[in-house]
Amino acid sequence: MSVPKVKQRMRKIPKFRNEDQERDFWAIRLPESMIDRLKVLANKRDVPYQSLLKMFVADKIEEELRSVR
Repeated sequence: MSVPKVKQRMRKIPKFRNEDQERDFWAIRLPESMIDRLKVLANKRDVPYQSLLKMFVADKIEEELRSVR
């Protein structure tokens, strides 16, 4: 099974002065407002918001994979 390729603009990878800079560059950030809304949903379900986020991502991945077949 092949997964469709997605064209993305690649950011130039800078030279890092230290590991903290590199870690910050590679970190995945969500907007604070999105995290706040996710926390509200997680609180309603009585689960940690990180766990709820993982469940949402897993569900979407499975949905996308099913639609590709």
